[in-house]
Amino acid sequence: MNNVTLTGDNYTLVYNALSFGTAVMLGAFVYFLTQIKSVSKQFQSGVAVSAIVVGIAGYHYYRIWQGFSEGVMNEGYRYADWLITVPLLVIELLIVLGVA
Repeated sequence: MNNVTLTGDNYTLVYNALSFGTAVMLGAFVYFLTQIKSVSKQFQSGVAVSAIVVGIAGYHYYRIWQGFSEGVMNEGYRYADWLITVPLLVIELLIVLGVA
């Protein structure tokens, strides 16, 4: 963990960017969940994996945002996110291409 010292506009910019990123990812999670049945059967599992990916990313961004507001940046959440979501994105690509 690294201690972060930002002042004024810099703090506000990073805080709002993390807040926006979290909201977008959690919004995408809800969107993908509501759209699973509206796509053809062959792509439904791909949309479900998309929902899982953005749900996981949204959670990790939320944890990063909360840590930032306390003044501590824990980079472990970012790497844990990549460790989980990158293989899922590869699986999603295989599903959409019809390989899996």
